[in-house]
Amino acid sequence: MKIELNENRVLYNNGESVQEIHPFWLRERVTGDNFLDKGTQQRLFDPSTMNGEVIIKKVQIKNGFLEVDFNDGVNSKLDISKLETEFSNKDTVIKSIPKKKWDSALNNIKNCITCNTFTENEICILCSDSSRDVGKLCIVESPSDLLVLEQSHAFNGQYFVLMGRISPLDGIGPRELKFENLLTRFADKKIKEVIIATNFTPEGDATAHAIELILKDQKLAPPIKITRLAKGVPQGAELEYTDLGTIAQAFRARKIG
Repeated sequence: MKIELNENRVLYNNGESVQEIHPFWLRERVTGDNFLDKGTQQRLFDPSTMNGEVIIKKVQIKNGFLEVDFNDGVNSKLDISKLETEFSNKDTVIKSIPKKKWDSALNNIKNCITCNTFTENEICILCSDSSRDVGKLCIVESPSDLLVLEQSHAFNGQYFVLMGRISPLDGIGPRELKFENLLTRFADKKIKEVIIATNFTPEGDATAHAIELILKDQKLAPPIKITRLAKGVPQGAELEYTDLGTIAQAFRARKIG
């Protein structure tokens, strides 16, 4: 019995087959929210479908329960034995993948030669999209970060996925992250702005700083403009319940309205 989270889908492996569970279905089981209208069901397993407002942050099996944490703070515990009963129902919005087919799919996954994310082709679907702005390059730590940014519909440029972050305590530095691949990406003269979208953690800050130093050391910035995602008080938040560090950062990053 094994559980994992992959591209916002829960994959449950019972040793004989892999069950792909859609987040909409899990959320409906937890809260009763009606996400599963007929139109939604017809497109649930389209790989290009973005799952919108339902994002799974963490999933694990503990004491016979499937524990799921959603992006909006909702937490759930679902009885594994009851889930397995529902897996046998063909009307359940779950895709069962034969183990051989699943293993074959894993063997076909590779890194996009342009942005380094996971793909089954040489170039992923986003890098193949001619409508995207080639003048903007957003650098993220992982494919899941890329997915979240795409779900925001706020960015229409191109990406580069580091597949990690600098962490000296774990022995991970620029060499382990293969920054030379990133430098190759910077060779594209069409890039006018690099948006660093690493996480706001000590490791993410160190990674962002290293990228900035490399760009300046290679005399690429300027002319390339370096920006980083803003941080501060989130939309809809009340100051009374916001932590002091976030409020302080919001004051430092304030701008004219």
